[in-house]
Amino acid sequence: MEERLSEWLSGQISLFDKGAESIPSSEEQKARYVLQRIAEELIEAREAFTEGELEHALRKVTERHFEPLEHILRDEPEIVESEIDRLLTTRVLSDMRNVVDRVVNLSKLPPAKIASDQTAKYVREAARAYFWGLFQASAAMSRVALEQALKEVLGRQGIEDYVSFKTLRKEAERKGILDPVTGPAACQIAKDANRVIHHRPTDPNSALEILARSRGLIVQIYAAASGKSRISGAS
Repeated sequence: MEERLSEWLSGQISLFDKGAESIPSSEEQKARYVLQRIAEELIEAREAFTEGELEHALRKVTERHFEPLEHILRDEPEIVESEIDRLLTTRVLSDMRNVVDRVVNLSKLPPAKIASDQTAKYVREAARAYFWGLFQASAAMSRVALEQALKEVLGRQGIEDYVSFKTLRKEAERKGILDPVTGPAACQIAKDANRVIHHRPTDPNSALEILARSRGLIVQIYAAASGKSRISGAS
């Protein structure tokens, strides 16, 4: 099999740090290491609330006022931004083969009339989160998409009053949109996603399962609602 572009690019990552003309000196290597750590800390600061390990260590070893790492980004934007660019590009290229595999693993969404752009957006974001390895976010968005689909077909979209998922399920069952099979299936998807959100991280397989099941059920929900509308219109 011919080498994939993602595989070829991943193989070039080792060349990024090599100078075209000479091997960097030990001082240059140390400077690069420090710059890389600063860039990593700045990225981490945008992903979490906690103080980074490097900034925390620097605060412990000095009694004088320590200028926050954000000041370095402010004072030397081009240098730090260049290192952040290199780090993020390397991370994306390193994981690209896995991204491709996850896209292939997820079956094509069956054609269906999804009247709400909002529901379609949630489904899309759940899929993209899975593709990029954000498995907890994917599970959460899968549940949101399923809940949004039920709200839409039940005429509850845009209503600010809180309605539990259990209430949505019962109402959908009364109206024939969910049946004795799809009703429990919807409840199980919500429970599985809630466990991920509130109790424990998920893994790629579990995230894929939640995403695939929610997508399939959303298609069935809209198909059932469309069928009810046709029957009502005919009568």
